[in-house]
Amino acid sequence: LAPQLVDQLSAYAIFALLPFTVFAGWLSDKIGRKPVVVSGLILGATLILPAFYLLQSNSGSISLIAGVLIGLSAILALVVGPQTALLAELFPAKTRNSAATLPHNLAAGWIGGLLPLIVTWLNQHWESNLAGLWYPTIFLASGAIVAMLYLPETRRTNLHN
Repeated sequence: LAPQLVDQLSAYAIFALLPFTVFAGWLSDKIGRKPVVVSGLILGATLILPAFYLLQSNSGSISLIAGVLIGLSAILALVVGPQTALLAELFPAKTRNSAATLPHNLAAGWIGGLLPLIVTWLNQHWESNLAGLWYPTIFLASGAIVAMLYLPETRRTNLHN
């Protein structure tokens, strides 16, 4: 695809992320943080490989590509929409800032920051355009399992304590 078209499609996905994120935050206020976050992690782990397979195999259909990218934005929103409230609610006020921001930023830097490098290396090592996607798939699946087992529901947490 032409670089300008890729930029345009990426912009559509980013613009779609904003209302999806607001909706996911609202949904987490209604049904709880844990089910929204866990559903995003499970959907991400389940659908990232098929989504990128569709992107790779149907590069001629602009509407399909836009739909896949917007769908991935919706899945991402399920995780990031409730994230700020969840992190604030997990920790007492006295330690909230350092307890929430340090692990979040370490994870974003190490896992997210190294993601393109590791995915590219795995793709080259396995001589496949999609093999590297197992790296984020494993992280998403692991996160879903840990969240299902250990993440408390924080929706009704008193933030003043």
